[in-house]
Amino acid sequence: MRIIDGLVSMSKIEAGAKSLMMAKVDVNQLLLQMVDTYKPTTMLELTTECPLEQLLIQTDREKLMEILDNLTQNALKFTEAGSVTLGYDALGDRVRIWVKDTGKGIPAEDQERIFERFVKLDEYIPGTGLGLSVAKSHVLSLNGTIGVESQVGEGSTFWIELPLG
Repeated sequence: MRIIDGLVSMSKIEAGAKSLMMAKVDVNQLLLQMVDTYKPTTMLELTTECPLEQLLIQTDREKLMEILDNLTQNALKFTEAGSVTLGYDALGDRVRIWVKDTGKGIPAEDQERIFERFVKLDEYIPGTGLGLSVAKSHVLSLNGTIGVESQVGEGSTFWIELPLG
């Protein structure tokens, strides 16, 4: 039953990708909002790195919030000690938004498949294995890309690249 529910949920998410609500969104504000939301729930250092005073992009605010929420939750879930940092780098006509942690890291052979549906690398950690698949679906609907850089024992940096306008 759980898998069927997950498939129905993914179908709804993928259908929702067609109905974007595009608007100007301040990336700094979203990252600070994420930190404000999760700081009371963790003992980890939770910070932002916003190199510009303001960065406005044309995107679907709710979908971007859901992506950042998922990446932040995962970083907190898989980091026992150290820090989680949310930030971005302006890349000409695109922006790379990232969530970096000092967690346990992901083996190189698993880094591609973690974006697939129902993939869980640690069965002892709660979750359905759909979060990164949902994030990927949302990123693609926003004409972006998603990826990860990770070293086992050193942490991970999940990133998305989106067009500015």
